Amino acid sequence: MTELCFQRCVPSLHQRALDTEEEACLHSCAGKLIHSNHRLMAAYVQLMPALVHRRIADYEAASAVPACWPTLQIMDFPVPMIRR
Repeated sequence: MTELCFQRCVPSLHQRALDTEEEACLHSCAGKLIHSNHRLMAAYVQLMPALVHRRIADYEAASAVPACWPTLQIMDFPVPMIRR
């Protein structure tokens, strides 16, 4: 943000201090960017709960075992005996 506004509002560095026009431009530029950031974050905060609920539902659906699949028992897979 600061780089964008500085490049847009300060055409040269011939003077040590900013003049009133440059200061006003920087204030306006930064204000617009901050305002747009606040609007973007408000939209994000408003949409985030729905996105979280959708993602949770997707994970639950993906991890659900269909009723037609047999459940596996520990004894379904023989364990090899280790001889010493």
